[in-house]
Amino acid sequence: MKKSRAEASGALSGEFADRVRPPYASDEKRRQAAELFEHGIGYQRASRILDLPANTLRDWARAWRAGKFRTTISPHLYRYSDAVKRKAVRMRQKGHTWHEIAEATGVGASTCKRSPSASSHIASDPPRPASMRFTAIR
Repeated sequence: MKKSRAEASGALSGEFADRVRPPYASDEKRRQAAELFEHGIGYQRASRILDLPANTLRDWARAWRAGKFRTTISPHLYRYSDAVKRKAVRMRQKGHTWHEIAEATGVGASTCKRSPSASSHIASDPPRPASMRFTAIR
């Protein structure tokens, strides 16, 4: 399985440059799992050898048999850095729109809206002046 230079160094480029690898099993553990599968080791035994959950190895073994297992995780699984999240929160607190935040941070507006880890402030709308509030019609 051939890796790109960015994957081999652990660094991401392009649209993923500001993301951080989540605390999943290391690329080395994934490589070792692939070697064990190639030697006919089952997922339960591989789980004990690698000290990883059996269900994780079961999923990896299924992917390996289907030819879809990768020794590196997809860049799409990487998380936004805390600095990017803080910037988005600050911008939202200052009253910027989701579109403005998306443009400034490179994070999609829908991702900003649903990000519970950033802060409760990012998912809520800033307070509106009384003149802009709607009143209930009875």
